[in-house]
Amino acid sequence: PIVSHGQFIGWARVNLTQKDTSKNLQIITRNGLLYTALAIVIGALFAYFMARGITKGLHNIVEVAEGVKKGNQKLRADTSRHDEVGKLGVDLNIMLDTISKSNRDLQAIMDYSPAVGYVLDLNKKFTFVHKQFEKIFHQSRGSIIGKSLHDIFPKEIADEMQCNDKDVLKTGHALESEEHAPHEDGLHIYTSIKFPLYDDKGNIYAVCGISTDITERITMERDKSSLESQLNHTQKMQAIGQLTGGIAHDFNNLLAVIL
Repeated sequence: PIVSHGQFIGWARVNLTQKDTSKNLQIITRNGLLYTALAIVIGALFAYFMARGITKGLHNIVEVAEGVKKGNQKLRADTSRHDEVGKLGVDLNIMLDTISKSNRDLQAIMDYSPAVGYVLDLNKKFTFVHKQFEKIFHQSRGSIIGKSLHDIFPKEIADEMQCNDKDVLKTGHALESEEHAPHEDGLHIYTSIKFPLYDDKGNIYAVCGISTDITERITMERDKSSLESQLNHTQKMQAIGQLTGGIAHDFNNLLAVIL
């Protein structure tokens, strides 16, 4: 029935065949599947790009951490992201800046020390030297880092130093010893204090050494010892001379009496 404003107007009849109904159902089903598949594809693409973005950010953080570990203290993480990965990058940079400042402070303290300070890792490579080391051996800090003792010193001297380092690693205790190093004016004598450095798990990861040039002191002690020996010898000769003179005088007196 057809009703308008509450009044019956007439009748209308719609005939749908089973074929038309099946066709309409097929269209509806096909469109539903199409929309579902489209939604799945869009969701998958969104998840892919989200995962790719997160992975890229995490990869950047890992690269920075590995670079800093290898000695490049200037590396910093990308902080352009505004998600949790970006916040992680900011926190990492804050931590690296704090460590960098501490290292600069330590470097400044060591640079004004007359002793020679250095650190060698378990691979026997230099990871830290200070200005006095550069000044004495005429090599820049950048050219020393990553090198071994044998890259810088003659084999005999490097073997001596490395032997002391091995003792520190073996015992886990500090060691004081005399070592030698070549200077422009010849071989110098150093008293070296070497001790292990431990990580937060209690494992040794490097050997730190502080070496003081004692050549001048040793030379003065040797000169003093030599002077004392010469003085003792002179005093002995003087005593012998006095004794001989006295004997000669007494002998002359005896001869005078006899004659």
